[in-house]
Amino acid sequence: MQRVFETCVPRDEVLSGKLTDDMFAAKLDRVVDGEAADIYQDPNVFFARTYPTAGLKSLLAQVMSRVTNAQSTDAPIIRLETSFGGGKTHGLIALYHLARNGQRVGDLPAGLIPPSLVPGEEVPFAAIVGTELDPVNGIKHGDITTYTMWGEIAYQLAGPEGYALMEKSDTGFTRPGSGVWEELLGDCPAIICIDEIANFQRAFGRRHAVSEQTAPFLHTLFGVASSMPRVCVVWTLATAGDAFAGETARLTAEVKELGSIGAREEIVLTPTGDTEYAPVINHRLFDEIDADAAQEVADEFIRFYDQQTSRGVALPSEAIGATYRAELEQDYPFHPATIDVLSLKTSAINNFQRTRGMLRLLAHVVRNVWADQPEDAYFIQPYHIDFGVEEVRDELTSRLDRGDYNTVVQADIERGDGQAHAQRLDEEWLDRDKPPLARRVANAILLHSITIGQARGATDADVNLACGVPGLDFDFIEQALDGLYRDCWYIDPDRTRYRFQTEPQINRIIHEETQNVDAPAAKAELHDRIRSIYAGKFFETVFFPEEPGDVDDNAQKPKLVILDFDSETTSSSQQGLPALVAAINERKGSQREFRTYQNNLLFLVADAEQREAMVEVARRYVALSRLTSPTRLAEYDEPQQDVLKERMGAAELDLRVAITRAYRHLFYPGATEAGLEHHMMDVQDAAQADQDQEKVLIGLLHQLKKVLIGDDDPLGPKYARDRVWRSGEQELSAAEYARRFAINRALPIVMVADQHKRTIKAGAEDGTWVYHDGSAQKTYHETAPPVVAIDEDHMLYTYERAEELELFEEEPPPPQPEICPLCGKPKDECTCGRPPGPEPAPPTAVLAAGVPKKAFIELLDNAEAAQVTHLGALKVTVDAVQELRVLALALPQLVELQMAVSVTEGRYLAEFEGGDVQLQFTGPWEEMREVREFIEAFDRQAEKRDVRISVQMQFEEPVAPGGQELGRMRDAFDRLSLGKIELEGTPAEEGAADG
Repeated sequence: MQRVFETCVPRDEVLSGKLTDDMFAAKLDRVVDGEAADIYQDPNVFFARTYPTAGLKSLLAQVMSRVTNAQSTDAPIIRLETSFGGGKTHGLIALYHLARNGQRVGDLPAGLIPPSLVPGEEVPFAAIVGTELDPVNGIKHGDITTYTMWGEIAYQLAGPEGYALMEKSDTGFTRPGSGVWEELLGDCPAIICIDEIANFQRAFGRRHAVSEQTAPFLHTLFGVASSMPRVCVVWTLATAGDAFAGETARLTAEVKELGSIGAREEIVLTPTGDTEYAPVINHRLFDEIDADAAQEVADEFIRFYDQQTSRGVALPSEAIGATYRAELEQDYPFHPATIDVLSLKTSAINNFQRTRGMLRLLAHVVRNVWADQPEDAYFIQPYHIDFGVEEVRDELTSRLDRGDYNTVVQADIERGDGQAHAQRLDEEWLDRDKPPLARRVANAILLHSITIGQARGATDADVNLACGVPGLDFDFIEQALDGLYRDCWYIDPDRTRYRFQTEPQINRIIHEETQNVDAPAAKAELHDRIRSIYAGKFFETVFFPEEPGDVDDNAQKPKLVILDFDSETTSSSQQGLPALVAAINERKGSQREFRTYQNNLLFLVADAEQREAMVEVARRYVALSRLTSPTRLAEYDEPQQDVLKERMGAAELDLRVAITRAYRHLFYPGATEAGLEHHMMDVQDAAQADQDQEKVLIGLLHQLKKVLIGDDDPLGPKYARDRVWRSGEQELSAAEYARRFAINRALPIVMVADQHKRTIKAGAEDGTWVYHDGSAQKTYHETAPPVVAIDEDHMLYTYERAEELELFEEEPPPPQPEICPLCGKPKDECTCGRPPGPEPAPPTAVLAAGVPKKAFIELLDNAEAAQVTHLGALKVTVDAVQELRVLALALPQLVELQMAVSVTEGRYLAEFEGGDVQLQFTGPWEEMREVREFIEAFDRQAEKRDVRISVQMQFEEPVAPGGQELGRMRDAFDRLSLGKIELEGTPAEEGAADG
C-alpha cells in the first residue's frame, strides 16, 4: 500500500503553514463589506473551494428559483439549522455571490445549481449578522447610521432612499408594519439573510427594546415575504447542543406564539449532512486525491478488520458492517474514525464549529503528517491528531475552553524534554522497531476525552480502530494501554472506558509517595528480596561479600556468590573480570592464600545499566507497601483501594523481574587464563522471575555444559580417570575423587553425589579401577558394587595397587540354581505354582496425572509396578487454553528427542451470551498453531469454555520411564510452569527396547 503523502497533494497554503483564521472563519458581513480573505471574497476562488453538498445545492436552487421566477412555488422562508461550523454561513456567502455576480461568476462546481437559475442581473441582497448589530452605537454608512435589523435591511436593499422609508421605525426602535415593507420591496426580487440572531439575543437580552421586538419583527417579515412572490428570507438557527441553544429555543417559541408559519411557507435545510464532512474537508485541504489508491487502501483495511475480528479483536460494529468499505473510500485520505470523533463527539463541545473547526484542526494535522511522513500512514487516523503539536493542542484545548488538558499533555503524552510518560514508554517501542504506540494510543484516548457527556472516553473497540493498521499486532496496542495505565498520572483507572481526567489519578499519588522513599530504604528492600529470590537448596549462596575471607573454600555444595550492586557492577562491553570477582575467585581467608576449590564457585554481578532501574522499581515497591498498609489504605475510596492493591501485586512481580534483569552477569569456572567464563543472560531468561531462580541458573549452566544433574548420563570412567587421577597416582579415596571435581575448572560441577556414585560403580564394573568398601572390607573389580559411598573409608585403586595390598579374595564357586522339589526344574523355569491357561497379557497403558513433577514420578512408579521397562509412546493431555499455550512453548525445546508429535484428540467448546463455538481437531502438531490462535481469540470473550487436547509423542527408539529423555521433558514442563496434566504411556513392543 502507498502512504497518503504518496497519493494525495495538499493545497499550498496547507503545507506552507500560512493558515490564518480568515481562511477558515467565514464571516458574511465581512464579505458584504468587501473585507474578507480572497478565499471568501473572490467568487471564483470561493466556488472553486466549495464542495457542493446536498444541502447547499438545495438552498441555492430554492432561493434562486423563487427570486428569478415570479411564478415559483418555492417556500419564501428557509431556515438553516445545524450546529456551529455546520456550513450555514458558507451557504449564505454562496447566495451572496450568486445574487451579486450571477452569470459573471466563472465555472461553478458541477451540479451546484442548474444554469437556468443563475440570475442574469444583480439581485438585491441584505445580510444581517447578529454579532454585528449594535442598537446603542449603530452601524455607520457614511452620513447614515442604522440601529435596528429593519433599518439595516432597508439600507442594504435600497440605499439611502430605502432607509428613508424605514428611518422613523429605526431611530424609534419600533418594528415597522407590513405596509412599510411592501413599499420598500415593491415588485423587485430580494434576498434577506439573517445569521446568528441568537448571538444578538444573548448580548442584549431584555436590556434593550430592539431585543424585545425581535420576534414580532420576524413574524412581520415572514408574513411579508410569504405575500411577495420574489422575496426570500433565509435565517439561521443553532441546534439544541449549541452555545446559544437557550436563546434559539426562546426566540423560536416567541415566533410561534405570534402565529405559526405554515409548512408550505418555511422549509428547514441542513447545509452539510453528517456524511458530507469528509468530502467538504478534502475539497478544501487537497488539490489532488488518488481515487485508485483510495480503493486499494480501503480494500486492504477491510481485509485486515475481517481477519482481526475473526481472531476476537474488538472493533466497532460499523467497522465490520457492509457499508464501511464505501466510507473508507469516500473519506480517504482521512479515516472515517477521524471524521466521526470530531463531527460526533468533539462537536458536542459548545464552541467547537463542526466544519470550520475540523478544517482548521485537520489542516495542521495534514501539515504535520506530510512533515513527519510516518511509515504506516495509509490513512490519517485519530492518533495522527497529535497533541504534542502546539497548534493541534491549542485547537482542541485552549480554543475549546479545555485548557486544563494542557497539563495532561505535558505530564502524560508529550513535552519538550522527552520525559512525558508516553514518551518514556515509547523508548522501548522504538528500540523494538515499532512505532511510538504509547503516544498514538494516548492521543486517541485524549481525543475521546475532551468531549462531554456519557460518551466521553474510548472503548477497546474505539482505541483499536483509531490505532490499528495492517501489519500491526493488536496485542501491542493492549500492551501500550497497560503501560499507560501503569505510568500515567491523569488516566482514569476505570478501564471500562479509557479517558484522561484533568485531576491527578492514582498514579500521581504513587509517584509522590515514591519520591518520599529514600535510597537506603529502597536498597534495604532490594537486599532482602535478593536474599529471598536466590536462597535455595542446590547452592550455598553467599550474599554481598566484600573480601575473599567472606567466602569459604571447601568442596561442599557449590557456592553462588552474589555481589552487592553498590560494590560491583559490570556490563557487556567491560573487558576482564570485575575486580572483586577476580579477588574472591583467586584468594581465600584473611591471609589471602590461594583458593583451592575454584571449580566450586559461581558469581552473579549486577548490570551497570540496569542498576538504577532496579533501585527505582524498589522505591516504587516500598511506596506501594506504605500506601497499602491498613492505616494508609483507609484514606482512599474503594475503587482507589482496589487499584492500589492491584498495583501492589504488580509491583511484587516487577521487583523480581528488575532484580533478575539486573543480575544478568554470570561468571562460572572455565579453563581460561582468568579462571572464569562470562555469560550474560538474555533478558527473556533473566526475566523468568516467577520461577525458582536456582532452577533457572542450573538450567543455564546445564546448557553451557558446566553442570551435571541427576538426569544426565554419568561421566565415563576412563574420562574421569584421565582427568581426576594424577600422573603416577595409584589410589585415592572416594571423597578425594569427589573433591578433585571442585578443584579442576575443566571439569563439570557435579550437582548430585549420585553422579559420582554411578561413575565409580561403572569404573569398578568395567575394570577401570578397583573399588574397595572399607567398612565391609569387600573389593570389587570387573563387578559392580551394590552400593557406593563417597567418604574416606571407600577407596579407588589401580589393579596393581589392589593386588599389592592383597585385597582380592579367591572367587567362590558359582551358586547352584534352586530346584523345584515337585517338577525337578530350576525355580525360574517352574510352572507348578502358575494357574492354567495363557500367560497374562502385558499392560496396555501406564497412567499418571498431576503437575509435571508429580505426574512423571507417578508414571515411573506405575511402570515399575506393571513391570514396564520401556515406552514406545507418551500421550499428554491438558484441559485449559493456558496449558495448551505453555505446551506449545515447551515442545520446541525438546527437539533433541527423536519423536513424532501429533494431536490425537482436540476438543474446544466456548459459550457466549448469543451462542457458542465448537471445534474438534486431530492431526500433525505443526498444524496446531492456527487452531490454537483461533481458540485463543474466542477464549478472551467466552463466558464458559471446555477444552481437552491430547498430544501423542511417538518415540523413534523406546525410552525408559525413568530415563533422561522423559526427565528432560519433565524439566521443560516444570520450568515453564505447566499446570495439571494427564499422562498415558504406551509400553514398547517386546524386543523393541533391545533393537
